[in-house]
Amino acid sequence: MARLKLEIIIKYILVFSIIFNLIEFSVIIKENYFLNKQKKILEAQLEKNKKFDARTIWDAYKDFNTKDPNIFFYLGPLEFKEDKNEILPLSIIAKENIFLYANDHGYYPVYKSDRYGFKNLDIEWEKKIIDYVLVGDSFLQPGNIDKSIGHHIRSITLTQNGILDLSHGSFGPLYQYAVLREYLPLINAKKVILFYFESNDLTNLQNHLKNSILQKYLKNIKFTQNLHLKQKIINKIYEDKHLSKSNKFNNYTNNRTWLEEIEDYKKNNWLLFFKYYHTRKILFKQKKQNKKKVEDYLYVLDLINKFVDQNDAKLYFVYVPEINRYIDGVPIRRASQNYKKILKGVKNLNIEYLDLHKEFYLKQKNPLIYFPLESYGHVNELGFNNISQILVEKFN
Repeated sequence: MARLKLEIIIKYILVFSIIFNLIEFSVIIKENYFLNKQKKILEAQLEKNKKFDARTIWDAYKDFNTKDPNIFFYLGPLEFKEDKNEILPLSIIAKENIFLYANDHGYYPVYKSDRYGFKNLDIEWEKKIIDYVLVGDSFLQPGNIDKSIGHHIRSITLTQNGILDLSHGSFGPLYQYAVLREYLPLINAKKVILFYFESNDLTNLQNHLKNSILQKYLKNIKFTQNLHLKQKIINKIYEDKHLSKSNKFNNYTNNRTWLEEIEDYKKNNWLLFFKYYHTRKILFKQKKQNKKKVEDYLYVLDLINKFVDQNDAKLYFVYVPEINRYIDGVPIRRASQNYKKILKGVKNLNIEYLDLHKEFYLKQKNPLIYFPLESYGHVNELGFNNISQILVEKFN
């Protein structure tokens, strides 16, 4: 009897093992098929766009560093999240030349950071009225300052008032709330535009909720680090971090071209095969956990909305979709499946919003032309130009 039970158990294990392997194998074959297809598109686009800077990040940085030995490699504020400093910086070093490794616009930007370590012309802080404050993550970072969304908005509106960008790479919702708490009271802002990136903002929020200093912004409405008075400390923290990591910039990731990165993705897919990554993703949707992530986000968004209102400004929300929505056969990420829930929550909070998926990309014959080389990456300059036009029309 015991032997019979053991044989049945072994059969079940074998059956489930075969099913799981088939699921995993089919998903990987499908994903790698589309990666190969994407690689061919990328090769054709690179051949067509000769001016596109296809150097690796490290090669580009070496060239810039040769011309300007004092240039800083961009390290976002999240570099300091796990450090035990007296403060948690929400910006980077001020008034220094920064090499930005996002070449989505066909070149590697270099800009001079403003007085508080953001990507603006410093004079913007002097203006009595700030028409637009932009808050988001790396979506807003590509391009030089004179090619940014803020610049395009100025060109469209012809405003003489200020436009400030308080964004940084990987800035999740809690960082966005904290940066507004610290810097919005310093200015006379009229509109705050918050950019929500669907594929990672929920995950970033869960990760950042663990930080003890960021938690204080949630627990105490009066809490502040007074960071605008501590820029010298932030500069020193950034310089020390930059020095400690300078010998690590020449790493594997920074030495990969876009085409080589696609090959890396394909290899990584086969490594995930042995972890049943895709199978677990399909079978276990974690609905309860997903629901909590959405609830946490809407809670923080409500705090942002109230704080912006207390500072006599108005909050606007921009839903930024991921590129996977427009590549045939490629599934969207799990967080992106909360699309309707997020927009319903935004509507319930009475926040005006722009849905770029519905109001922009779905109206295009080929949405991929607004991404670098019609491939993965942040929105290109053509995309910035068009999105800026829609923003002005929607929120003016």
